[in-house]
Order: sequence, then C-alpha cells, then structure tokens
Amino acid sequence: MNLKIKMLFICLILMGIFSLTSQGYAATPIAKVSSFKGDVVLQSDTKIIKVTQLGQPLMEGDRIQTKDGQAQITFNDGAVMKVRPFTNVMIQEREEKSGFWVFKTKKTVRRITCFVGKLWFKAGASPRKNYLQTPTAVCGIRGSDGDVGFDPSKMASYLNMYTGEATVVGDVIRGLFKDLGPEAAQKSPVFQALAKAYEQTTAAKTDKDKAQATVAALQVVKQAAEEIKNNPDSTVKNIDGDIASATADATISSANAKVAVEEIKEAKVEAEKAVEEAKARGDEKAAKKAEDAVKKAENATKQAEQAAQKSEEFAQKAKEAANEGDLKKTQNAAKQAQQFSSKAQDIVTEVKIIIKDVVTTAPPAPTTEPKVTTEPKVTTEPKVTTEPKVTTEPKITTVPKITTVPKITTTPPPITTVPKTTTTTTKPKITTTTTSTTTTTSTTTYRPPTTTTTSTTTTVPATTTTVPVTTTTVPLSPS
Repeated sequence: MNLKIKMLFICLILMGIFSLTSQGYAATPIAKVSSFKGDVVLQSDTKIIKVTQLGQPLMEGDRIQTKDGQAQITFNDGAVMKVRPFTNVMIQEREEKSGFWVFKTKKTVRRITCFVGKLWFKAGASPRKNYLQTPTAVCGIRGSDGDVGFDPSKMASYLNMYTGEATVVGDVIRGLFKDLGPEAAQKSPVFQALAKAYEQTTAAKTDKDKAQATVAALQVVKQAAEEIKNNPDSTVKNIDGDIASATADATISSANAKVAVEEIKEAKVEAEKAVEEAKARGDEKAAKKAEDAVKKAENATKQAEQAAQKSEEFAQKAKEAANEGDLKKTQNAAKQAQQFSSKAQDIVTEVKIIIKDVVTTAPPAPTTEPKVTTEPKVTTEPKVTTEPKVTTEPKITTVPKITTVPKITTTPPPITTVPKTTTTTTKPKITTTTTSTTTTTSTTTYRPPTTTTTSTTTTVPATTTTVPVTTTTVPLSPS
C-alpha cells in the first residue's frame, strides 16, 4: 500500500516537472533583434513597446512594425530576416498536424506573415520548413532567400527569389519590387490598428486606461486573423484565420470584462466624494443616499469581478482548444466568455445610473452656485450689446457727411469776424492816412470791401470755400 502511494507521489512530481518544462519551452525566445534603426515597434501578446536596445528577445507570435525605420531579426537557427520601412510582420514557430485519423503526422514549421510592406528572409541551418506568407498567398521555401511583400490597397502579393525556389499557393507577382512605402501602410488595417494600440498603451495612466489598452492590443490580433481568413491555404486559413479569430474574440471579451470592473471602481470613488461633499454641507439626506450608492457599487464590483473571472476562465479554455486545433470548441468557449463579459458590462450600466443620480442631485448648493456663476452666460449680454452692430448705423447714417453742416456752422464765425477785422483794421488805417488823399482813397477803397462782404454773405449758403476768399481780400484793402 505504501509502495502504491509512493509511486503515485512520484508520478505527480514527474507530471509537475513535465508541465513546468513545457511551459518554460513555450516561453523560450525564438529570435532576437540583431540590428535596427529608426522607429521600430514590437507587440508581444498584449504588450507593445518601442525597440530601444539590441538583443531584444522575440517570442512565438510576436509582431514587428516599422515606421520610418528598419530592423534585422536573427533566429535561433541562424535564419535572418530584414524588415523594411512601413512594414508589419508576424513570426511563428510551431508544430502542425497533417494527415487524417491515425495517419496524422506532426512537423515543425516557421511561418513569417507580411501584412503590409516588404521583408527579406534567408533560411537557417535547421531542417524545418519555412513559409513566407501574406493574407492572399503562401510561399514555401527551404535553403534559399528572397523578398516577400504585400500591398493591401491592391490586395497584391509580391515574391522575388534570389536563390532557390518557392512552392506557391495563391497569386503572387514575381520579380524585383520596390518598398511599398507609407501609402500602403495607410491602407493596412493591421498596421493602423497596431499604431493606434501603441499610442493608447503609451498614454495609459490609470488601471482603466491600461485595461482599455489591452483591448486595443487584442484588436490587432483580431484584425490580423480576419485578413488571414481569405488565405487560399487551408492550414493557414484554419489556424491563423478562423481559430485565431475565435480565440481573439474570447480574449477581447475577457479584457472588456476587466474594463467593466475598473469602471465600477471609478464610479464608487465618485460616490465616496459625493458622501464627503454632502457631509461638508450638512446635508444628511444626500449623504445617506450617497452612502447607499457606495454600498451598491461595492456589491456591483464583486459581481463584476466574478463575471470577469468566469470570462477569463472561458478565454483560457478557448486558448487550449485553439492549441488542439479544435475550431468548434474554441468558438463555444468564446461565446461563453462573451456572455460573462456582457453580464459585467450590464452591471456597469446599472451602477453608472445610480452614481449619476447621486452625483447630480446630492450637492444642490454647489451646483446652484455655478448656475449663479453661469450668469456670465446671462452676461452674454455682450451678445446683446452687439448693438455696436446697431451702432454701425453711423456708417449707415453717413450723416457725418451730411453733418458737414458743422463745417457750415463753423464758417459763420470767420464771416462774422471778418467784418470785425475789416472795421477794426481799416479804421486805424483810415485815420493814419487822412492827411492828404485819405478821404478819396478811403471812400473808394472802403466800399469794395463792403460790396465783397455782402457778396460773400450771399454766397456762404452756396459753398463754404468762398469764406477763405473774404479772408484773403482783407489784406488787399490797405494796399
């Protein structure tokens, strides 16, 4: 009996060691970044980083995306890949089953999928089969090197072999071809999705932001799988298309459930602030209502966490089914994950309604003061005082031009002053010249000014320019 127990114990230990070994093997890097320059981004599962150092390890399923840059990847068996600018590529190394029933066999393969742009690949020393593929074609090569590219705007695959041959499934354009550039990258849903996910990841600050960034990273996987669904190779379509898409659905659902949990936590914080504000105002009724909302948020958090945990469990089952190559099991697990995720999101909706009611109604005093301070909106009377537009009537009432009458009114003073100047100036001059011929000259010269003054007074209404004439004629009288 003791011997049986010992044997069972030994078997359990061996199973544990085997499990750890297999997990460690799965986590072993398959390649590294041997050189790079410019903007190079790496996505490993849901982690997205910018490549900043040589030797950056690459795992199975990782994606490399270049913008205005390029990178060289060296695999463990010596194979080399050079990624050109504005390219998105995924690397995979796995065992694939082929055949039927008991005649199924396994083979180790390396698949390099170019979703946009251009890359060069040279096979390594291992006997494994290498596949250069795009969403619309698969090229099997061995012991050779060549370029492969894809332009999503034309749905065109390109292949140029420098040495060796390639077995092609699908349509490809053979021969030398140039870099496809940023124009092709702008048309690539996978390229754009990864660029957006990277920005969201780098900008994430709160737990909610990070959870949403995880969803964005998984959307890249989903988008890539959707494009591969159209691949003419049945193996690629099944594994990298249908099964990968279902797995992505499951993981996205699980990630969305975690986002829901973080949203409830944020709502709970808002309710707690409402409690403090209500107590500060002495509003016991509002404080009690906010406290009830806090308790409901706490219960909702627990319920959402349970739903998220269930969603995560089914997402894990979907991954296991995907590893087995079972599409139906993967899809069923994904549906279960989606159901629990939807439950978590429904809880969020209910909590947000409760918290919104508390936050908007609990502090009437502070909210009324802003209404008082919103009197600046009432003092949008400046808009009413757009009466300057009304006062633009001066422009309409070009009356200033008509009211050149002030100029007419200003002219009489010079006219009225002119007689005064003529009388005052002529009399002294007459008195000074009365000795000899003054009487004759005064009478002859004095009358023309009076006749001119009468003529000027009659001409003032006609034109205002005649007034300066009167002023100029005054100096003529003494001469």
